[in-house]
Amino acid sequence: MLEIRAEQLVALRAPLHADLATRLVPHVRQHFPGPTLRLDDARLHALVLAGVVRCDGYGISIGRDVARFVNLMATLGWTFDVDLPWAQQVLRASGGRDRRPKLERLLEAANHRKPPHVPESR
Repeated sequence: MLEIRAEQLVALRAPLHADLATRLVPHVRQHFPGPTLRLDDARLHALVLAGVVRCDGYGISIGRDVARFVNLMATLGWTFDVDLPWAQQVLRASGGRDRRPKLERLLEAANHRKPPHVPESR
């Protein structure tokens, strides 16, 4: 039986993550001009790529859901999933009886909170 080690999976996913981040950068720049105004393309790509990789760790892997996660990053802060305890709680929870995808639960939780002020060039 073929066995793929964790580090091999990371290496296999890296080009996919980079490609998705490259495709998301224009979307983020177009729809979130305030938070991206002072970010050059390389810095924005790095922030988006970091979010795409973190999504993978949270079990969020469908492209549409990853894009929505990146939208939340631009809205709530580039590291909202690390900085906001409520977001960490949702992302780390298994969902229990709630069978909705994790991202739907995250969006619902975000909608019940007042958005913080997001600096333009964080």
